[in-house]
Amino acid sequence: MSGALAAIGSAVGIAQSASLLFNSSGNITSESGTTVIPDIVARERHIDTVAVTSQPVEFGAAISDHAFKMPAQLELSYGWSNASVQALADVADSFADSSSLQNLGEGYVRKVYDALLALQASRTLCQIVTTKRLYKNMIITSVATETTSESAYSMFVTATCQEVLMVGNVTVGANLSDPSTQATPANTQAVVNMGTKQLMPVANQDSLLAQFAPWL
Repeated sequence: MSGALAAIGSAVGIAQSASLLFNSSGNITSESGTTVIPDIVARERHIDTVAVTSQPVEFGAAISDHAFKMPAQLELSYGWSNASVQALADVADSFADSSSLQNLGEGYVRKVYDALLALQASRTLCQIVTTKRLYKNMIITSVATETTSESAYSMFVTATCQEVLMVGNVTVGANLSDPSTQATPANTQAVVNMGTKQLMPVANQDSLLAQFAPWL
């Protein structure tokens, strides 16, 4: 038990020293309303890239005639501890639910880890608040963590996120479904609902059957 208390104390010490460097106001919020708030923000890495196209020519170097903005990327290093203030509510819930007492030592960080994996697996668009700027339409592409004997009751996660660029389609110009705008409407006109059709009796049915008898 003393080893477990030492691990929790070590996690608290790490959290206190790291909080001197960053404000723990960052969070990840999904469209469904799920919010993941870190105990500490140890590191944020913002990546913005502009891609330049390259076209080969017969003689000389390749030429560039276009440049465009790539989706923003974000790497987050977040930390959680079972000795943090946010973990107290989880401990209270565990005492209320006797079935959860067996996971009292590791329940909080496990729930946070499961929530991150669920956001990644569902490919849910997220809004991410950082110390530098607000990100929208972000997807968690990777979640990495490591557990050692010294961090069994705490968790440090490196999450990589990428922006999803949203576009919309707009139809302009003439109405392409209008037969008057088509050269050969019989061949290019869209399918038209002609309503329910009634079956009609076939005249000279016996003669038609005689014609097809060799193939029947």
